[in-house]
Amino acid sequence: MSLNSVSAERFDVARRLKAAMEQLHAAGEQLARLQLDKRRAVTAEEYGRAGDLKTKEDQLRTRIYRELSVERLLKPLEVRAVGINKK
Repeated sequence: MSLNSVSAERFDVARRLKAAMEQLHAAGEQLARLQLDKRRAVTAEEYGRAGDLKTKEDQLRTRIYRELSVERLLKPLEVRAVGINKK
C-alpha cells in the first residue's frame, strides 16, 4: 500500500503508513519480550509477576490499536475520494 501511495503522489499517506509499519514492528518486538518474560514467570511460579506482565501486554495492544487506527491512517484518502466523487 505504501508503494501505491507513493506512485499516486500521496506522500503524506505513504509517510504515515511507513511510520505505522515501524511502530507495529517495534510493538511486536515488545509484545514478544513480554510474552517470553510472562512464560518464564509462570514457569518460576511467579504468578503475581506473570499477571503484571499480562496487564502490560494488554495495555500495549490497546495503545497500539488506538494509535494506529486504520480510519486515522487513511483519512486523507477518504477526503480525496469524496472530493473526486463531487466533480
